[in-house]
Amino acid sequence: ILFYHLLFLGIKKTSPTLFIINEIKNKNANYSKIKSNFMKQKFFQIRYQDNISQKLIKKKNNELIILKKGSYVLRLFSSLEKILKIHV
Repeated sequence: ILFYHLLFLGIKKTSPTLFIINEIKNKNANYSKIKSNFMKQKFFQIRYQDNISQKLIKKKNNELIILKKGSYVLRLFSSLEKILKIHV
């Protein structure tokens, strides 16, 4: 269940990566058009609010701090990157 939740954490709402891939899939492969559409999205604010509500990060004195749960998520994704040989 934890793996399922973490896997879909990035795709339950459109992520920046998924947005770009979907644009290309939908026959919109023009770089300038994708970039323009991308800049109109509110990815940061959406992800920021998600991370706060899931207690992955918190804001303290205008600094963002990774919480214990956020550290676990980072380690899990780091392990998945190594297993799948994905370099981010």
